[in-house]
This record gives sequence, C-alpha cells and structure tokens, in this order.
Amino acid sequence: MKYGFVEGAEKFPKMVIVNVSYVCNAKCVHCVHTIHPSSRTVVGDGIFVKDEVFKKMADECGQHGALIRVTGTGEPLLHPNIINLIKYAKQKGCRVSMITNGSLLSHDKAKLLLDYGIDGIEFSVDAMSKVTYEKIRKGLKFEKLIDNISYLRKLRDEMNSSTNLIASFIEEEANRHERELAESFWVPKYFDKIQFRVWLQYGKMETPADRRNLMTEREPCPYPFERINMDSLGGFHLCAFDIDHETNLGSLKDKSVAEIWRSKELDDIRGLLLAKRFVDIPICSKCTDWGCRSWTHNFWKLQNFESPKNEQRG
Repeated sequence: MKYGFVEGAEKFPKMVIVNVSYVCNAKCVHCVHTIHPSSRTVVGDGIFVKDEVFKKMADECGQHGALIRVTGTGEPLLHPNIINLIKYAKQKGCRVSMITNGSLLSHDKAKLLLDYGIDGIEFSVDAMSKVTYEKIRKGLKFEKLIDNISYLRKLRDEMNSSTNLIASFIEEEANRHERELAESFWVPKYFDKIQFRVWLQYGKMETPADRRNLMTEREPCPYPFERINMDSLGGFHLCAFDIDHETNLGSLKDKSVAEIWRSKELDDIRGLLLAKRFVDIPICSKCTDWGCRSWTHNFWKLQNFESPKNEQRG
C-alpha cells in the first residue's frame, strides 16, 4: 500500500478535530478522563473553546470545505454557545460533525442543529440495555437517551434532512455480551449506522489482552496525513493520543491552520512515519493505540461524506 496524504489533504487537513469542552456531565467507567482526571489538560480559562477562536478556525476551514469534528475531553453540548458556533461554521461552508452522549440534546437544540444543516451527529451509546448503559455511562439515564434520539430521528425524517445519525459502541468487558445485539437494537429504528470502536488506552491504562485491533503490523499512522487536533485555546497537537498536549505544532494566535498543517515540524514527523521510524518520534514511540489505527477503516463512508481514494479511519 502507498502511504501519504489522502486526496485533498495536501495543502489543508480534511478534518480539524476541535476540543470544545473540557468538562463532562458523565463519569463513564472506560473513559481515561474518569480514571485519570488530571488528563483533562486545559490551560487558564480554556474550559470551553472561545467563540473567536472557533470562528477563526471555521473561517479558514470553510474556504477549503473541510470537516470540523466537534468533540471534547468532555461533553460538547455543555458549551454554552456551541449550537450557534455550529451554525456559523455551516454558514462559512464547513462540513460539521459532532459526537455527544446525547443527554443534553433537548428538542429545541435538536431542531436547531437540523435547521442549521449539521452533517452528522454521533451518539456514544456503548450498550443496548438500560442496565448495561447506566453501568457504563454513569450519571446518564437510558430513558433520556432514547427520548432524545427518538425525537431527533423523527424530526430528521419529517424534515427530509440529510444529517447522518450514528451510534458509537466502544467495546469493553462490561458491554461485550451486548455487541452482537446492539446493531439490530439501534439500527435502523434510531440510527442510520452503528460504529464499533476499539477501547483506547492513551498510554495511561492497561491494554486488555483481548482488545480487537484494526492493525496487527505497525504501519505509518494515517492521522497526520488527513486530520489535526485543536484545543480550546487554538493550540494544535499531533493527535488524540496526545491528551497531555506534549506536542505543540503552533497556535491560531500567530499562524493559520494551513501554515501549521504544512509546517516543517509536522512534515518531518510525516517523513519519520513513512520511514517507520516510530521510536524517533517521542509521542509515537509510546503510543499504546497504534493498532487501533488503519488505512482501510472508513470514517468518511461511515459519516456519509464523499470518500477519498484511500479509505479512512473512524
């Protein structure tokens, strides 16, 4: 297989992953931030992404038709202005996808997101029963999730909206017994598709011996060739594994996204990855989750976005 930039990412990332919230209303048992609260790296008043930071990033992403993935080390819908920021990004020509636990997606917010044309909403469900759901996603209620997604799905269909609805199921010991039944429970009644995710360890937890990996022999990581991560203050970091923000690729305070994307530092990292010199990249040398990356697991197809030549990860 030939590795390198995915089609369209040569000058600008196809996806900017934005950590919009560093607080959460749940304490999920498998979440690294529940187990290691200090891993919620945030500086100063950056608990939520500032409007001006998000808008500056969206202005540039819109020029390239890039995807903004709204996420966080917490729950995005806790951000007091996230709905309006998504509206702004869509008006600027961005594609926008959000991952949420769904507990705060009120009927009013659901309608606004559909009105504004959000491209995809991914719900972290991790179960198909009340008992398992509330055991894993502590602090949340299964009935509330069902009510919120039921309303959203009904309204989406009535509006003939193209918003893609996806269930996310992180595989772990506590829910493995429900994996085979999960898809038939959630799809197609509530969601269009379900994605079964591998449980990431972020170098902070013991990796289960029976964890399902997507890659058995280490290949160059695909992420630096298609996506980049931005924190709430406008700082850019190599990947999601870097939850302690050990890498610092630049900031929107003095650089554009395009400049950061094709910086010498990041291009040097790409060169080392292509040469499979993983030990020469400090953050990659200790990555415990490289087996969960793959050049053939297709994020874009799952989200109903156009798929580049090389299929992508989730």
